[in-house]
Amino acid sequence: MPRAVRVRRDSELIREVNDRIHELEGKWSSDEPVGFVCECSAVGCTTTVYMTIEEYERVRAAGLMLTAPTHVDFENERALVATENYALVERVPEVDP
Repeated sequence: MPRAVRVRRDSELIREVNDRIHELEGKWSSDEPVGFVCECSAVGCTTTVYMTIEEYERVRAAGLMLTAPTHVDFENERALVATENYALVERVPEVDP
């Protein structure tokens, strides 16, 4: 399977996991950071990325992905925001030869 297809598939699965975490944690009224799963392009990454529910909702509303701050793949992603806890990235569109 081509790397780009695998990365896209894995990212979609992790995003679903994070959306489920959001759904479950969002029922609690808390401003405390919640552990989400890093959505980087590394196969098998299970690094926990901490952010509040409000921050997570802004990430999703902007259509971005969240990664650990040191997991940005600069060849294929652009980091738009970076904090000590997370980076918000967008994938660089693939160019067909």
